Order: sequence, then C-alpha cells, then structure tokens
Amino acid sequence: MLFPPTSPSGRDGVTVRMCVTRLAPQPAFAGIKHLNRLEQVLARREWSDPSIAEGLMLDVDGNLISGVQTNVFVVHGERIRTPVLRRCGVEGVMRRHVLERRPGCGSCDVGERDVTLDALHDADECFVTNSLIGVWPVTRILTADGEWRRPIGTISRRIVDAVDDELAFRAEG
Repeated sequence: MLFPPTSPSGRDGVTVRMCVTRLAPQPAFAGIKHLNRLEQVLARREWSDPSIAEGLMLDVDGNLISGVQTNVFVVHGERIRTPVLRRCGVEGVMRRHVLERRPGCGSCDVGERDVTLDALHDADECFVTNSLIGVWPVTRILTADGEWRRPIGTISRRIVDAVDDELAFRAEG
C-alpha cells in the first residue's frame, strides 16, 4: 500500500518535507499518469520517519510541482493555486476535481500557476490531494533551513469536509 488508510489524523493536518530529488522536465509526459516514476521513487527513499506523511518535489528550476504521490495546493487569502504541470508532474484525479468542481471553495479564485518556494513559504494554507487520501491539510513543512507551520485554515477545512462528504473519504469508526 502506498499510503496508510485514510484516517482522522490526515484530515487533522500532516507533516511533509521538501525533497532533495528534483523532477526533470519532460513535456511529452507532463500531466500524464504513466509508470516512469523513478524520480518519485528516489524522493520517497529520502525519509523513513513515519510522522512525515509526504514529500514535496520541485522541478530543476526550483518551482514547486507536486508531492511524491500527491498534488499540492497553496492558499493565499481567497486564492487557491496548484502548480502548472506543463513540463513535468502528474495531473491527478483529485487535483482535477478541486480545479473543476471547487468543493468547499465558495467564492475563492481557484486555478493553476507557477508556484515558487517563496509563494509556498508565504502561503496562508497548504493542502495535498490524491484519489486515495482525498484532501490532507498540511500543517508543517520541513525544509533544509527549518520548518513552516500553519494551523489548518478555514479554506482547507471547508475543502476537506466537502470532499469527504461528496466522495465518502471520512474514515469509519
């Protein structure tokens, strides 16, 4: 199993880390789900701490692209952004769901754009998505220089609750 089963702890915020391994550009594969994921396999081998739920990956130019097994969103005020995947990365099903259906987003501006490390650092909120876990708010990002901590914001909480209600991600018990 790639991820632990969906649990209330994921809904209550997760710790992620910045990976050293970078994603190389390959526009022919950008956005497509395929089996050529060596960079993600190498990135996942960078940590063994079970308290770290995911690793975030940059491209060779230093732009945030995705998690090892997730897509990532950053929130600045009422703007929700996920990285553009024109050169590398996987366009996940849950990413597309959030972009198109906008569950719990209300009047927020939701879209794609290049996301720099500064934009990640300055974000009010951050969350990761995939079709196995749904949505997990990120409350802590470990970096080589320290860490980023944020409480779960109201926008992330609304999106988690809406996706859980729509797609039944809430854990049993």
